Amino acid sequence: MASTDIYHFLLMFALLLVSFAIIATSYFGENIIYFTDIFSSLVQLVKMMSTVFDYTLFTTQPHHSLFLILFTLTFNLLLLNLLTSIIIVHYLDYRRSMTELFKIRADLNRGRSFTEIVID
Repeated sequence: MASTDIYHFLLMFALLLVSFAIIATSYFGENIIYFTDIFSSLVQLVKMMSTVFDYTLFTTQPHHSLFLILFTLTFNLLLLNLLTSIIIVHYLDYRRSMTELFKIRADLNRGRSFTEIVID
């Protein structure tokens, strides 16, 4: 069911986002003002996902760039592709079920009985 898959996706998304916020707060809290507490880190990470962020803050040290690369790969590539695949799979299931229903309806319109259709 689609709601179960979306629920699991949102749970994974939230856990990863909070984990990255905790990591960002612990690594960058003293050096970068945007990551002083977990809530502001969450806000900045959401901004980073939408690419509205000052990326020059992460060019000062190599581990800053590593965090940026890992965060971008995790959220923009993996999680968004996972969400897209969930949507596509459930759309294709819906489309397949609707095609079967239209075939049954066409058979009923041709005069076949419901029992004949079910047996086939």
